[in-house]
Amino acid sequence: MKFNVYVEKFLSRSNCKFSVFRSLEWRTNSIKIEYADGCKVLIKEFDVIKPTLIFTLYNIACFVDNLLNLSVIKTEDYFFPSLRERVENEIKAREILSELGVKHPKIHWCKENVICMEYIDGKNILDFYRDGSSEEVYEVSKRIGFEIRRVHEAGYAFVDCRAENYIIGSDGEIYRVDLEFFTKKTRFRSLCDIVTYDVSILGLSEDKCMTAIRGFHDGYGKKLSKTELAYISLFSSIYPLSLKEGVDEIANRASNTLTLLKESIKNVNLLKLLKSITSMMKE
Repeated sequence: MKFNVYVEKFLSRSNCKFSVFRSLEWRTNSIKIEYADGCKVLIKEFDVIKPTLIFTLYNIACFVDNLLNLSVIKTEDYFFPSLRERVENEIKAREILSELGVKHPKIHWCKENVICMEYIDGKNILDFYRDGSSEEVYEVSKRIGFEIRRVHEAGYAFVDCRAENYIIGSDGEIYRVDLEFFTKKTRFRSLCDIVTYDVSILGLSEDKCMTAIRGFHDGYGKKLSKTELAYISLFSSIYPLSLKEGVDEIANRASNTLTLLKESIKNVNLLKLLKSITSMMKE
């Protein structure tokens, strides 16, 4: 396959307002679009430094979670894939996801720390949520939640399920991208999938955010747990360092997190009230 030297576009978020913090961005790889035989292809070059920092944080969170669950010596949740393993995960994940009916860009070739894959003509899901109607947001989010449940039921997890890792194609299909952390499922890794998705959409307007969260959990078949809510609140406080968000998004994030916490407290109080009423009726 012959490549033109011309690079049409870099997807490195170079238009970030706060460029002084750009090194803290969650994006862990260099991604660009090139032309091959007249067609667009996406070239992904794997980085080493940023994933090391991110998975250091992941394993610290894993340790704290295991400590709270009195299972510190349980090592299966800890995860620190090497560069080679991350490239291998991209390949293995596609084999498994194909069997599960989850769409993804095809790989043309890969070598060492570079993968050339199919370019998906479409829109990032987070941008789709911003522009779409509430009905569209709910339905797409529900489809994503259902797909993630199928992956978990098959015994696997993405670990990183941010909305940015999904693309809705011009054909109306949903494509999962960024599969380098795909691995065997554990309780904590499944929890990470749910938390990272919910956290990634908290910067939307309240209506869109709550609609997306409701759709996702309806599709997944499970409401937010107290543990997930606690992690969402914590992770949401550091998520703006990904530098995708301006002042409005950060304000939305704080407001939506507070709304989720209030809703949780309201449900807890309602449950206590119902229990009290039931007890009084029995007496």
